[in-house]
Amino acid sequence: MKAEEIGKALCKMENKKAARKDGILTEVWIYAGEDLRKRLVKVLQKVCNTSKMPHNWKESIIVPLQKRT
Repeated sequence: MKAEEIGKALCKMENKKAARKDGILTEVWIYAGEDLRKRLVKVLQKVCNTSKMPHNWKESIIVPLQKRT
């Protein structure tokens, strides 16, 4: 999983919408800088490596990413 892949997935999200359950506007993620995307990648990699998802993510909107082969 790379920051570029996250960026592409984020750009597919619809903007100009009300904040979702997590309270974060879609635009925040779409226009986030490279540093924030790298941090997001680290969190997602940790979730994948440990198979443990934070409890509050179960109530969030998740955008699926295709796994590269």
